[in-house]
Amino acid sequence: MKKSEKFTAPSAEDQAALNIKTNSADYGNAGAIQVSFPRYISEQVKRWIPALEELKIQHNDNPLAGDNKGASVQPSDILPSNSTRSYSATAYFAPASSRPNLSVLPGATVQRIVFSSARSTSGNVVATGVDYTHSGQKFTAALVSGGEVIVSGGTVNTPQILELSGIGQKKVLQSAGIKQIVDLPGVGENVQDHVYTAAVWKLKNGSVTLDSLRNDPAFAADQQALYANNQVSILQETVPAIAYLTLPQLVGKAKALKLVAKAAAYVASANVPYKASLWKQLEHLTKRLDSVAQMEVIGIDGFFAPGAPQAGVNYITFLAAQQHSLSRGSIHVQSSDASKAPIIDPKYFTADWDLDVLTAGTSYLRNVANTKIYKANGFVENEVLPGQGVDLTNYSKQNVVTEYHPIGSASLGPKSQGGVVDSSLKVYGTQNVRVADASVIPVHVSAHIQATVYGIAEAAAAIIHNKWTYLQ
Repeated sequence: MKKSEKFTAPSAEDQAALNIKTNSADYGNAGAIQVSFPRYISEQVKRWIPALEELKIQHNDNPLAGDNKGASVQPSDILPSNSTRSYSATAYFAPASSRPNLSVLPGATVQRIVFSSARSTSGNVVATGVDYTHSGQKFTAALVSGGEVIVSGGTVNTPQILELSGIGQKKVLQSAGIKQIVDLPGVGENVQDHVYTAAVWKLKNGSVTLDSLRNDPAFAADQQALYANNQVSILQETVPAIAYLTLPQLVGKAKALKLVAKAAAYVASANVPYKASLWKQLEHLTKRLDSVAQMEVIGIDGFFAPGAPQAGVNYITFLAAQQHSLSRGSIHVQSSDASKAPIIDPKYFTADWDLDVLTAGTSYLRNVANTKIYKANGFVENEVLPGQGVDLTNYSKQNVVTEYHPIGSASLGPKSQGGVVDSSLKVYGTQNVRVADASVIPVHVSAHIQATVYGIAEAAAAIIHNKWTYLQ
């Protein structure tokens, strides 16, 4: 991940306000993506680490150094010179956009990967180009000799492209009217996501949060002017208050062991093509019960939940985001028409264990809000959501939201265990098709996946570059 990063440490004054001590060695220093801390520091963020410490959650100053357990205040991808977003379009594409060998066609739709009628000496299909539509016309991009097709459609569109090209499960392809070229049952399976629930509290009158931008037009105008002049503004705020908890930290050791036994029973009885992935996840859960985080807790400076906030009121929201669900979803084409979106079935809560853990996370949010740190000076007042007397299991199930971290639909791993790509990211059964996106991640990570995806892209680039260097 470091290869993609260029880190700028916060000032000593800001580190003191955030209760952190950063270590620049944890980050990259020469990458394309700018990594820094927001200049605006809210009252909620200042209380974050002391509040979690009150709950006996360890303070972690090095959450990106390989062990993210504990409470931290984390950086974002921000250009520190002007507090704008640093991301792939500005960091990677823009500097390369004028290259004569690079063409970008916004709004183009891939119809399928085109394969030669002749196979390679190893029996693999050989891609010769890509059929696509653009501005209502059909085109074929032909590969140069020795060229490759790199599929980067993301977890949703990569399995769609592979299946439109005849790569996948026979029954799925047949139902969509697509001729099978490569039998690869793992395509579109093993889909995993992070999901969360939200709990909201009203803050004392006079508190300043992101709600203030909605409640006070004059304040919003002032903050916009400050941001435009590159001064400290609430518009620079991100969501840096994060804690990762193990299962014993969340529910206690005794209940954690009961939940592990429940997870083991589910995995043993599951009859699914990705069962190897479940066994691997269960192995991590049992062997690393006290070292791998199962729940992410997030503090948000304002109302961030289903429903509508009350006018003129400021809020604080806490999120409980499950990191390692046992449930697996699927993403498959519904027809041979590339313009039709694939069918996405996340299958949330297929495993009861997932709802048990998420409900425990929802309950834990009350512990955070009721700490002396957050209650001090009347800062946090009454609970708005879920609300007293509400059944937390039902609330968690009815109000679950995706963190938009889907992975796994073209997993890296042995083909016999549901894998779609090998260690070089090449699609099984093909000579020259690779995948480079979040779909290759086989088991979910206890982290937001953006940095991981940048890391996958850097690894894919190195693999491809090394191949061409060797050939030349």
